[in-house]
Amino acid sequence: MLTKFTVKGFRGFRNEIAFDLSRVHDYSFNKDLISNGIVKGGIICGDNGSGKSNLGAAIFDIVRVLTDFEPIPADLVNDNTFLNADSEEGMAHFSYEYRFGNDKVVYTYEKPGMSIQQQERVFLNGREIMSYDRDRNLLVFEQRSLKDVKLQPTLSAVRYLYRNTDIAPEHPIAKIIEFTERMLWLRSLTRRGYSGYRLGSENIVEALAKMGWVKDFETFINEKTELDVRLDIIEDIVTHKSILVMKHGDRYLDFSKAASTGTQELLLIYYWGKLAFKTVSFLFVDEFDAFYHFDLSARMMNFILREAAGQAFVTSHNTYLLNNEFLRPDCCFKLTDNRVIASFADRTPRELRIGHSLEKLYRNGEFDG
Repeated sequence: MLTKFTVKGFRGFRNEIAFDLSRVHDYSFNKDLISNGIVKGGIICGDNGSGKSNLGAAIFDIVRVLTDFEPIPADLVNDNTFLNADSEEGMAHFSYEYRFGNDKVVYTYEKPGMSIQQQERVFLNGREIMSYDRDRNLLVFEQRSLKDVKLQPTLSAVRYLYRNTDIAPEHPIAKIIEFTERMLWLRSLTRRGYSGYRLGSENIVEALAKMGWVKDFETFINEKTELDVRLDIIEDIVTHKSILVMKHGDRYLDFSKAASTGTQELLLIYYWGKLAFKTVSFLFVDEFDAFYHFDLSARMMNFILREAAGQAFVTSHNTYLLNNEFLRPDCCFKLTDNRVIASFADRTPRELRIGHSLEKLYRNGEFDG
């Protein structure tokens, strides 16, 4: 599991900011959101422009570094927006701390742009087991200098070692790669995008038809929205492509045109839920409820956080979700001005209890410090 992520010099994060998931408090409710002393699921809130999307993009930079899977979409991160505009250092710094069994593994790297890793280091329980310096063309692995290795500018040393040396599955480098390959970032349907988990895309409606998921999706919608929707798949007589339709008596309405924006967005979460939630290692859903009624937001948040096998986090402006019925104070994070992210439990000296209204305290500025 990811226990702490630190970034500096990337997009809005001029100074170092740390997302610490190891600061767990002793609450007796919603214990399923904690696993082995690490936050497994939660929500990230903050004002517009506070850095919520930037945080997700920063965490998922590692997907570009270590896999061939889909990177963060270019409209969110590209070479012009990668580095912080006010930083004089010319380098972005990333640090990932993991707990794999009883081991603490840390992977850090620095890069001046999207594709080139300037330096990389891996630590196992505080001991450096790999380092790479591109300027010196020096790769050291398990105290051995690999002098003949000349890496291409876009190739990570960690990835090179994983692909070209005899690394056992339980080795920290293998664990880092395996965790990264199961990460998944999603954003809302109107600005659809995903990063990680696989390469390429497929038509979701075609997938529903192929996998026989139409009736299951119908049940999913009706349970989550309390509507009475009837769905089917028909074939376009011109293109021969599958069309998801809503049935009204003898009439068929194109789901993509007749359903509300919020109902359409359920299709994205349902599809990835079926495809990936049971095996995902780290899930980040940005703007997950931009078009939901507050009750639907709560149902969908519970679905995302509790159906995902690994860690799962959502971003939202919906203060209704800040509720001990669904969450707990150490699983609610507030991000302020691209500078500080901390849980509600760490943002107040008050001893928070299950009876406290987190939403009211949030609105009253209790967690602004």
